[in-house]
Order: sequence, then C-alpha cells, then structure tokens
Amino acid sequence: MAGVQRKKSAFEGLKGLKSQPERSLSVVQTNNQEEAVGEQELARQIPWSAIALPEKQPRRYFDETALEKLAVSIQEHGILEPLIVRPIANERYSLVAGERRYRAAKLAKLEIVPVVIRVLTDEQAWELALLENIQRQDLNVVDRVDAVLQELAFKFGCSVSEAKSVLYRLENENKGKVTRHESGNEARIIVDRVFEILGIRFSHFMRFELPLLNAPEVILDAVRTGKIDVRHANEIKRIKDQKRQDTLLNEAIQNQLSVEDIRARIKGDKVEAHSQDAPLQKKIIKVLTKLKTTDVWSCTQRSKKLEDLLVALEQLLEHK
Repeated sequence: MAGVQRKKSAFEGLKGLKSQPERSLSVVQTNNQEEAVGEQELARQIPWSAIALPEKQPRRYFDETALEKLAVSIQEHGILEPLIVRPIANERYSLVAGERRYRAAKLAKLEIVPVVIRVLTDEQAWELALLENIQRQDLNVVDRVDAVLQELAFKFGCSVSEAKSVLYRLENENKGKVTRHESGNEARIIVDRVFEILGIRFSHFMRFELPLLNAPEVILDAVRTGKIDVRHANEIKRIKDQKRQDTLLNEAIQNQLSVEDIRARIKGDKVEAHSQDAPLQKKIIKVLTKLKTTDVWSCTQRSKKLEDLLVALEQLLEHK
C-alpha cells in the first residue's frame, strides 16, 4: 500500500458519547463527513421486532448461560440501559449498540424495548458499536482483534490483510528494524488515534493479541468462550504437532494450567523427543565415522550399493 489517506474518524465525534448518560446522548448527524450535534433526546419505547441486526458487529460470540441470566434479570427489572439504534426505513431501525440486551430481550419475550435513536453513518455506527463493546471490557480478545483490524482497514481503504501489514511495518519502524518513511506518517496518525481512543497499548496488541489470529480455530474458540486466555493460546499454538497441540489444549482447559505449566510441558516434550532421537543420532555418527576409514570405495559393487543408499537418504531428507 503506497500511501494511506486518513479518513475522518467518527470517533472524533462520538468519543464523548459513552461518558454521557444513556438517556441524554447527543444525536450525531453526518453530512459530507461533517458532523453536527443535534438536540438531545430521551429514550423511547419501540417494538423489539422493529429492530434489525446490522451485517457487521464487533461481537461474534455470546455466552448462552450469561444471556439466559440477563434474560431473567430483564424479566424482573426490565432493560435498565436503552439500546442505541439508528433509523433505516419504514419505521424500522438498525441496532448500533446493546446486542446482548437485544438478544436477552428476545429470550425474555419482551415486545417493547427502550431505545435511544441516533442518526449515524455506517462508519459512525460501526465505531460506536466497537467503542461501546471495548469500553465495557466484555468483548473477547479474538473478536476485539478482528474488530480493530476491520476498523483500520476501513480507515486505510484497504483489506484486513493489508492493514495487518501496515501494523507490522510500524512495529518494525518502532524497533528500528526498518527505516521510517514519511509516507507512513499518515498511517501512524490513524493507528495512534484509534488505539488511543480504544485504550489499547500498541506494543501489547502486537506482541500478544495480533499473533493470536494465526492460531487454529479450535484454540480461537477456546479464547472466545473464555476457557483460556490469550497468553495460554499463544503458547499452545507454538506446538507444531496437531495431536499434541489438541492434547495440551484439553489439559490446559480441564486442569486450569498456568502459562508456566504449559511452557514446562512443551519443554518436557522437547527433551523427551531429543532423548528418543539420541540413540539413532549416535548410530548415524558411528556409521559415518566408520565409513571414512573403510575401503568400500575400492569395491565397485559395494560402492554402487552405497550410492543407492545415499540417493535413498537424500530422498528421505527431502520428504516433508
């Protein structure tokens, strides 16, 4: 990506939203990327069936048990914090923030729910949903990383894969591994701004959270469901053997292993593998040493057999 043209962040207009009471959030309107704050509105009641989920949401995983508990609470006390929606058409609305309450309201069989209606662009709606989830600190790490990458990709006007490349380039610039170019300043401004507003440390994100996406899906699911955390996941995904990886993952979940426990088991596996290979390695060295002093080279027939063995050995080493 040659250069990054900074799009105006909807966060700049929405940053103050979560610090205000839900019942007095400002209406944010956008016209040609210029934001105007309208009059404050109180929450109102609308049919649950009039609200549609957007195609893109930061949160992908919801704990069913927690949702059922929330549904019971809603049945007893109602929805204490209004949902945030935006109008779409024909008296229908798209959900912006509050998907847990929205889903729990369905379980509680509520027909009417309290909402605060805001006029928002697609970008503003996405960023407010992201900000609301992360500020509540209940968005799992996998979904958060994915959401941050989607946000940066939107800002950069590129793919998620390219957004990851930009982050790695900035990290290498920070470490002095590559020369810092002026063309990357705009990208740095965008990244710094997004991470500042979301309250995420760039170094922590790059070291622990972004690498998590390289893990197998079974490990990502364990993180999403809270069975292991990001540090456990990053240690387990280092294991190349799939069977051993699955075994250690199950052990970590069932026995609630610490990160140190996992590292010790991985180290033990390496020591055991080395000890199992040691006799064979010694035998190979012994044969090669003996080969240097033998007169097998003078016998054509034996020399031909040795040549065939060497070809077979080369093929074995090249096999993956």
